Formats: sequence, structure tokens, C-alpha cells
Amino acid sequence: MKSLVMLACAMIGYPLFAAEPLRIASDGQALLPIRLAPTASPESRAAGEALARHLHTISGGTFAVESGESRKGAILLGTDAEWPGILKAGEGIAHREDYCLRLADDGALLVIGRTPLALENALWDLLYRLGFRQYFPGRHWEIWPGKKDLAIAVDVDEQPDYLTRRIFMGGGEWPDSAREANALWRRRNRMVSGFTLETQHAYGDIIRRHPDHFAAHPEDLLQNGKLDASRPTAREIALSEALRQLSQNARQDSVSMDPSDGGGWRADSPLGSPSDQAVTLANYVAEGIQERFPGRKVGIYAYNEHSRPPEIEVSPHVIISVATAFRVGGMEVPDLMKAWRAKGARELGIREYISVWGWERDLPGRALATRPSALAESIAQYHGLGARYWTSEASNSWMPNGPGQWIASRILWDTSESSRVPELLEEFYRLSYGNAARPMKTFFQRYIFDDGKPLLSEDLVGRMYRTLSEALEQAGGDEAVRARIFDAAVYTRYVDLTLVYRSSDGPARQQAYEELLKFAWQARETRMVNTRAVFNLPKRDQRLTAPGEWKHAGQIPALQEAGLVDAEALLHTMRERIAEIRLMEFEAVAFSQELEPAPLPTNAPAGSGEPITLRGLNRLHLYADDAESGFSFEIRGGLIYGSRGPVRLRLFSPENPMVNEPVAEVEVVADKTTQSIHLQSPYKGMHTLEINDGNDKTALVWPAGQRVAFPLAPEESTRFDGRYTLLFYVPEGTREVGGYSNDAKGKMVLPGGREAYDFAAMKGPGYFTVPVAPEDAGQWWSLRSVSGEKLLMTVPPLGVRSAAEGLLPREALKH
Repeated sequence: MKSLVMLACAMIGYPLFAAEPLRIASDGQALLPIRLAPTASPESRAAGEALARHLHTISGGTFAVESGESRKGAILLGTDAEWPGILKAGEGIAHREDYCLRLADDGALLVIGRTPLALENALWDLLYRLGFRQYFPGRHWEIWPGKKDLAIAVDVDEQPDYLTRRIFMGGGEWPDSAREANALWRRRNRMVSGFTLETQHAYGDIIRRHPDHFAAHPEDLLQNGKLDASRPTAREIALSEALRQLSQNARQDSVSMDPSDGGGWRADSPLGSPSDQAVTLANYVAEGIQERFPGRKVGIYAYNEHSRPPEIEVSPHVIISVATAFRVGGMEVPDLMKAWRAKGARELGIREYISVWGWERDLPGRALATRPSALAESIAQYHGLGARYWTSEASNSWMPNGPGQWIASRILWDTSESSRVPELLEEFYRLSYGNAARPMKTFFQRYIFDDGKPLLSEDLVGRMYRTLSEALEQAGGDEAVRARIFDAAVYTRYVDLTLVYRSSDGPARQQAYEELLKFAWQARETRMVNTRAVFNLPKRDQRLTAPGEWKHAGQIPALQEAGLVDAEALLHTMRERIAEIRLMEFEAVAFSQELEPAPLPTNAPAGSGEPITLRGLNRLHLYADDAESGFSFEIRGGLIYGSRGPVRLRLFSPENPMVNEPVAEVEVVADKTTQSIHLQSPYKGMHTLEINDGNDKTALVWPAGQRVAFPLAPEESTRFDGRYTLLFYVPEGTREVGGYSNDAKGKMVLPGGREAYDFAAMKGPGYFTVPVAPEDAGQWWSLRSVSGEKLLMTVPPLGVRSAAEGLLPREALKH
């Protein structure tokens, strides 16, 4: 690439790239002026003045901003129109954000952008290369390096891999300081896109803006705010609305024609499926706007009932953004992308959900944003499949989600950086936390990110507080670092209060919620807590009483008197909680994945023959005594929605030389009826059965004696739905059964039927410890009528329906 850049420079007669770094400042003195073209726009002048200020912040030098035609011996800054012949040629949407950062051998640093936005991106890229970072919004998250000597060697032509890079805050950005700080974060991380893709649900707006039309043509409306695209009058009003929008905003690149949320489609439409109905309207509008507004686009999602591709061709002017959730029909995102492209969709986008408060409550390890490597890999994968537009919802809670959002900003611009996530995170710890980098790395890696498998409990909260206390000690007097650690303490207190609320019932639950809300209100300016979502929690929890309406939140007396979070008070609370919280008392035991059939003891409990009900994606352990028998199941899928597509089963064997290829697979129609299937394998021994029902609900039954084991470990657990009963093995020599439960239902029972533990004693999520008498070891115990997660951490983490179906790690069988 560099040779092509050098050749292009030679062809236009511009000096070639200089091999040596260019010195910008020395001993706090500026060595180069910032030179603007005589025709510089107000935006370019503002960029030049901003660069001068920022270079002064870094080096202490005073950088002059001047105008002139000379291209030598300066930081040459401006747009392609102002300094022609430097930037490589390019036209159209894909080139709006082109810029170059380049040294020339005449002592010039070229900072040239195609447009004012591209120039601003170039400015922040230059500052990034000089050491500036803004990982989270806020003044104390501005990391300006102190370098009296500045030099740079750079030769790049930049263009974003995704033309639209948008993270919007679900529920809105509040308070106003959040809106301003988030906007600045987006600018400084090149997250303001050169192309604005509109994809929001649009039918409702069309209906609200044109009441007279729908009063005259009520037949244009279907249920749930859907438009009947088979009717010419419905298509015309949608087109007129699109033309109105584009006429009023000359810079608007696209209009949305995405349907209203939910169902309500016409089952007998002459157009066909919901996808055909949605695409018919989108195509009509997309073609209709081209005469007056050539090149403008229409955006819709592939989402919900219009997830699957239509039978008709998609207009080249329609951009399809495939949703990564709320899909029906059972197709995975990569398959949907390929299928929509096969129907003519030239341009594809992704509608992502990196953090949704209603799903994860901003708790550790829950959101996609807490899996930075997986998030980065998905962005790169979708780009490889043709996606060029990316829009995601996020929760305005930066401590758990911020690292992932920042990583996303890097990968969305340059997908090749997806391989550098560990390196980028190491830099985040070092630059953000200085001397406290080591404990803060522990804080994120073990207690925030999904990789650490954090489990909501007092133990987790206690360890978070202890780690932050250590970090504060190591931070010393660095106030910026201490402020960033304080943000982590704010978030930890939110997790602490959330745990108290979730572990309470009756009047205590209301009181715990009010304490949580009061703290969220106090923390609103930190942006570490999604205050608005906490305020609206009673809409999700019917056991709570709302304190009032959100629009009047500031007038609620208890909140008016709360003020803002006081640092000293919070640190005092942290010290108190460290003293109060007892950490997990047992030591987890690791077991291998080398499973073998367990011998049947004479006193084994019978176990349950009831169906096991699962939800989502699960992986079960199976064992075949020979290569002929295979595995049989009765499957009943679609027990909640019935629209998420078939239940997919894939059988894997470690003996298969085709790594990651199933030895058998089958799809079962999710229609709530029981269907018998058989999976044949040419191999004996261990197998893994992957069951995926698209986050619906599936009941599973198999013949007695067929060996099937369910993972019950933090690293891999089974998603049960409803109550279940399973046996687990307690090896000889075990002194205690230690584990984790996220709810208070069910009991642990000894082989003779005696109760060993009642989970109701836990009240809420947390760890449990059950002593093991010597005579009760070496036997099968049971989890009886339990629900939620029951994780085993001192015994083999496997649940089986009966001892006759038992599978155990090889080392456990030696006892």
C-alpha cells in the first residue's frame, strides 16, 4: 500500500514520504506552525485552532495558526478542496471520510481530509498517535500525554471500514451533561459517521403526521400500526413523507421505512410474507425518491417477522440492517446476510445490541459489551460478509460497558484491529490507571468482563471493593487516576445495592429499591449508572411502587434532598462493606472434560424421568457405548414463541477428523408437538450435543439409560427453563459441596432422602456451602425441584437424570 501512496505522490509532483520522524516540538517549544489555506473554511480554521490548543496541552509549546500558500515546513491542515492534489482521488459515499496523515521530505506534516468531518477525524487520529486517549466520556477521562519533545513518522491514507458507526443510548441520553459528554466522546473516537443511516421504526411517524389521509383511507392501516403495502394509497403516503423529510433536510442521506414493532401483518396479503410486504413499500419509496434525490437511500431492518429475505428482489437503493436479536425463522445472522444478498440487497448493515439495561441490568459479565474480544470478532466477521453500516443500542452506564464501546470504535474504523484487543486493553489499564493498573486490570478481567465469569453475590461485591481499595492505595496522589477509580466505586455500589434489592421481598424490597434509586440519582452526573432505567424499574417489577413520573423526577422530595455522590461518604461505605462482607469460604476444584460412564451404585436414587426443559443455546455431554447405537430423543419445541425457527441439533465427536464439523444434525419444527429423532454417529465414546432453539423453549426426553449430562459449571452452564431435578456425584474425600445459586428455589437432598440444604435460606443470588459427612461421600446427591442456575464448584459440575446415565470426569472415578 505504501508503494502505491508514494507512486501517487510522485505522479502529482508532491515530495515523497520522509523516512525520518518529523520533529514537531522540542523542550516545550513549537517547531512548526499550523498552516491553513488562504481559502480555509470556518470549520478548517476551527480545526487548526483546536489542534494548536491540543498540541500546547501535550507539549507546552505555542503553535501559531497561519494562512499561506506554501506547503513547506508546516503542519499543513485543511480539506481536499483547500489543498488540492494531496489526497488520493475518490468520490461518493464511501469516500466522505477519507483523510491522510503523511510526512513529506520538505518538512511538512500533511493533515488533509475530504470533508470537514474527515478533517476532524484526521485531527483526532493524529492526536491518538501522539498519545491522547478518551476511553470514557468526561473531563477526568481525557488522557493527555505530557511530552515536551514531539516527533512523528506517519504515512497513511485512512477510510473507515464501516460507513455508519453509531452507538445510541437506549432510553435516551440523560442528564444533559451525558448528552454533551457522549457527543464529545463520539467525535474524539471517530464515531461521527459521514453517512447517516435512518432505520428507526417509521410507520408510526407516518401515521401521526398524516391523520387526514388515514381518516380518508382507513383501509391503508393494518393492526399494530402496520401499513398495507398492497394498497397504492398507502405506498403514496409513505413516499410523500419521505420526500417531505428529504426536502426539509438537504444533508439527510436516507429515510427509514422500517415497519412498526411487533406483529399485525396481513396474513392474506397478495404481496406474500411480512418481508415481502415490508420490502415492497421500501422498494417503492426508494425508487420514488431517486428522481428528485438521486443516490438517497431507504433503510429497514431484517427484524422480527420480516427477518427472513423476501421472495421479491430488493431495490439497490434499500439498505438492509440485519438484527442480531429478535429474529424469527431460526436463521443465524451470517446466513441471513447471505440470503438477503441473494435477493439483491447490495448494501447490508448490522443492528446490534451491545448492552440493553432491560436484559442485563448493567450487571457484571452480562452484556456483549463485557466481551470485548467477542464484540470485536463479530464486527470483523460481519464486515467480511459485506456489512458496511453498524448501529447498536447501549446502556448509558460506562463502567461495565465503556471498554467494549471503545474497542468497538476502533474495530468499526479498522476491522484489522480485531486481533489487537488484548493489547488495546492492556494500554487502557496502563494509561487510565497508572500505578494502579494491576489491581484495575483484575477489577475488569475478573469482576466486569464475561471472561471472568462474575456471579452476582456478596462475594463478588466484596472482592470488587477490596480491589478498588488496593487500587486507591497504589494510585497515590494522582487525582485523575483516583477519579477514575472513584467511578468504579460508584458502579460497585450500584451492584451492591442491586443485589440487596434482588435479595429482598415484601416491604424490604420496596425500601431496598428506594435506596438503589436514591443512589442512582446521586450518581447521575458520573454516567456510571443508568439513572433513568433504575427510575423505570417498577414498570418491570410489579412488586414495586413507582416514586412518581420520570418527567417530574427532579421534583420528588427524597431525590431533591439527595444531592450528588459524595466521594468521602462513598469511600466510607466501601470500607464498611469490606469489613461486613464475608468472602466465599470454599476453594473451587477444577475437573477435566475427560468424561467416562460412572458405575451404577447399589444405593443410587432413582432420579427423575420427567422432561428437561431448556432455552436458547445449550451443549450437553453424551456417551455412546458403541458406534452403532447413536442417540434418540423426543423433542417438543416452540413452547413460548413458535416463530424462532426450528430447533437445531448438532452432534459432535472429538474422534471426528473434520474438526468443528458435526457428525449428525437435524432440525425439528418448533410447533409444540412431540417429535422423535435419532442422531447416528460412526464413533463410540464422548459426544457433545448442541441444541439451539433461537431463545425459545424446548422440552427434551430420552430413553432411560442413555447417558446425557448437563454442564453445571461457571465456565459452561445449562440454561434450564422452569423447575428441574438432577443428580450429581460427590466423590469420596469431599468435605463440602460448594457452589452458586442465582435464586432461592429448591433443595439439595442426600441419597437417603434427607435434606442437605434448602436454597430458600439464601434469599437471593450467592454462594452456598454444604458440609459432607464421610458416609455421604462417594454417592449421588440430588438437586430437587430447583430452578435458575445451580452451579457446582467443589464436585464434578455435571447433572444427570439418573445414576444409570451418569458421566463423570476420569479422575473422579478413581476415588
